[in-house]
Amino acid sequence: GTGKRTKDESLALKKLIEELKSDLKVEFSHRKALLAQFRGLKNELRNSTLRLKEIEKLRIFLSEDLCELKLKCKGEESALKASRTNKEEALIQSDLLRFEAQRFKDELNCKVDLVFSLETDRQGIVNVMKERKAEIAAHLEVKEITSKSS
Repeated sequence: GTGKRTKDESLALKKLIEELKSDLKVEFSHRKALLAQFRGLKNELRNSTLRLKEIEKLRIFLSEDLCELKLKCKGEESALKASRTNKEEALIQSDLLRFEAQRFKDELNCKVDLVFSLETDRQGIVNVMKERKAEIAAHLEVKEITSKSS
């Protein structure tokens, strides 16, 4: 061992150094590709996180809108129910008034018939009274004539 390398050892060592340099170059290239991929994924993660935050804000906004719409819908349902109830009550009142009007009309017709009947009876009585007065007047006249002749 003199410490000197032989020519074959030097060539083998140079070849090994070239192979290692070549491997190093491949590894640097691979590292560079991985770093570029890492940066791309990092940007994509950041963009996805921002989109997620925007979506969450939108979800909260829509959730609040949905609650408002549900409340509004319940209010409208209550108003509709009250309106239906009022309509039904108005229809019932209308029917009752119609029946009552028909009852009054029937009652009026009965009273009109009674008035006509009473008027007919009164006219008959007036005629009977005229006839009776005429009979009495004729009887008195006959009596007067007989009392003058005697």
